[in-house]
Amino acid sequence: MIIFMIVLCITFSLGFLAQFAGLSMVKGVYEWKVGNPSFLLAIIFSGVLAELEEA
Repeated sequence: MIIFMIVLCITFSLGFLAQFAGLSMVKGVYEWKVGNPSFLLAIIFSGVLAELEEA
């Protein structure tokens, strides 16, 4: 039962992070459309740098 609860908490955490990242991308695209591309660029480059760090 404890293992099930741990797995459930990890699943909820991953879902929350995925939702948060998706909403950040939506806000970034909106900001880009109204003329402020810095937020979207920051999101994109942070992901690129994270991938480069792992390589």
